[in-house]
Amino acid sequence: MKADPKQAVRLLKTVIQELSRRHIPATPENYTVWYHYAAATDAELVDYIKRLDERRTAYSEPVNQEIYQRFIEKGGAQQHILEIKNSLRHFVDTLLNTLNSKNSELKDFANTLKIFNQKVEAVQSSNDLQALFIGLMVDTKRQEESAVNLQASLQQMADDINVMRHEMERTSEQAYQDELTKIGNRRMFERELHNAISQSRHKKSPLSMIILDIDHFKLFNDQYGHQVGDKVICYVANILKNSVKKRDKVARIGGEEFAIILPETPYGGAMTLAEQLRNKVSNHQLSSSKDKVRIGKITLSAGIGSLQPDDTRDDLFFRTDKCLYQSKENGRNRITGETELK
Repeated sequence: MKADPKQAVRLLKTVIQELSRRHIPATPENYTVWYHYAAATDAELVDYIKRLDERRTAYSEPVNQEIYQRFIEKGGAQQHILEIKNSLRHFVDTLLNTLNSKNSELKDFANTLKIFNQKVEAVQSSNDLQALFIGLMVDTKRQEESAVNLQASLQQMADDINVMRHEMERTSEQAYQDELTKIGNRRMFERELHNAISQSRHKKSPLSMIILDIDHFKLFNDQYGHQVGDKVICYVANILKNSVKKRDKVARIGGEEFAIILPETPYGGAMTLAEQLRNKVSNHQLSSSKDKVRIGKITLSAGIGSLQPDDTRDDLFFRTDKCLYQSKENGRNRITGETELK
């Protein structure tokens, strides 16, 4: 049985909305899962997602993969992908059918004009000529109304496509954004690090990384509460974001842990920046007038690494992270570069 094209369009919109409000990236695998959720084709999948929502589960990459493997791969991914292709095809079919219908009407109108020209040659009286013009006016008016209807149909379709495009863009953007600080999240960091390493190899340009951690944050969070703790995390995130170049990428990769990817920045430049950031954060006395809390100073520890010829992504990350660990071991509120590793 042929699917309703309008229903296919509604499903597309619903899937994008479901992905957006859960901050799930719109990958083909995720889209497949949520298409079947929106269409309610698998009651077990619908119940499972409802339970995840009730527990306020964060739809991280491992969670999304587990859902896909559990409910989609078990039934044959190709069949599900085919169904989604069909829903998109029905949407296009609606447009093509509309255009074909109007094209047929245009051909009929062209034939009407041809017949009119032939009849004009045979007209012998003004009454006959008037009757011909009245008939042409009726056909022309009908064609004008048809053109208006076509324009309205196409405009509605264009509006639907634009809405879905904007929703898809917003969903993709949110999927790579940390909800609290609005800087990049771990997913964005991993993607950008992969891209930065590829560019560095291609251009033969330097690439450095800084990993930073708010010192004693757990004790601080326990003392002042999570609400104030969140404000401190946002304060640090803003300092980092506003202190780097446009090409640099700042991400929150853990609770109180941040990373900065520095394309085209040599090791020495990264060391200088890390020290500047440490000073900016530690030189301010913090307080929250709304919460009537005097926080005092907070400090950062940092590790700095630079891409080496044989490094993998993990090599660079873990070496930089080891530098951060050494900063903490040596008393915190300090930076450690990879050349200082013991």
